[in-house]
Amino acid sequence: MERLPVFVYGTLRSGQRNHGLIAERVAERFPARVSGLGLFGDRIPFALERPGQQVIGELMVLTEAGYEAAMADLDRLERYHPDRPADCLYTRVTRPVAYLAANGEWAEVPAWLYLTGEAAAGRYDENVPILGGDWVAVQV
Repeated sequence: MERLPVFVYGTLRSGQRNHGLIAERVAERFPARVSGLGLFGDRIPFALERPGQQVIGELMVLTEAGYEAAMADLDRLERYHPDRPADCLYTRVTRPVAYLAANGEWAEVPAWLYLTGEAAAGRYDENVPILGGDWVAVQV
């Protein structure tokens, strides 16, 4: 598996309920966004292909020592099974991610992210998007 950073947009973001799963294995984190996706859901967010929209999140650079274990934990959490697509709550893909670098400039890198999988059917309403694509901003 290629060692890419991971773009997170929901419960894995800093301060959210599942962030502890990878927190100790994050070397760096940056504000980030992905174009061409829309966000849906309430208790957990789902990203879908939506031209003209964007999803807001964080780019997480994982530690070298913790990379494999972190990715295995993420795949389990997201119910990603590359050999069983019908069972996937999310599917892991590579996408260009724009992030705000430490120098204050926006840059772009390829990163892993989890898109909505086949097993997510019925868990969100496509008629109720998360406006602005920022799940954390709409949490109470």
